[in-house]
Amino acid sequence: MYADDTDAGRAYRELGGFVMRRIIWWDFERASWQWDVLCLLIMAFIFLTPKSWFEKPDPGATRSPSVVVKPSSPADK
Repeated sequence: MYADDTDAGRAYRELGGFVMRRIIWWDFERASWQWDVLCLLIMAFIFLTPKSWFEKPDPGATRSPSVVVKPSSPADK
């Protein structure tokens, strides 16, 4: 199945899955170093992410032409 299908490779993958589950479910005590690291990573993402990642693309490229619909009056017929 995997290239490193030895006991050590399998244990390493299981450990990685265990750590990822704990990170996703935020399964750490509040006073632990893991909690501090996760908080620092979140704050680093918030403050160090370039503004350009969140800017909208040029609106002119996807904007459809504006259409004005006027009500018809009986006098026009």
